[in-house]
Amino acid sequence: MTEPSPTPQPSPSPYSVPERPTNLMAILSLVAAFVAPPAGLVLGILAQRQIARTGEQGAGLAKAGAIVGGVFTAFIVMFVIAWLGMVASIFGNFFFWTLPR
Repeated sequence: MTEPSPTPQPSPSPYSVPERPTNLMAILSLVAAFVAPPAGLVLGILAQRQIARTGEQGAGLAKAGAIVGGVFTAFIVMFVIAWLGMVASIFGNFFFWTLPR
């Protein structure tokens, strides 16, 4: 009995187009969005500009980094404002009550 002939495999094209590299700033923006949100926001915006200019990959990473960084930055700003209001209300009343009139 003869062995079946192997299925012919398609040969790679000699003119294959190299894959576009992923923008490093886009990767850093997504990482920084969780570590330092304002930096992630800025890096995401800058990465989107670079990607539009150079045609690299990573537009989704840059957009995600900008969105996550923006949302986390907004939460941080709201927390700081609420904290300052709380401290001002606690210590503001304390100082006004202790001042002689």
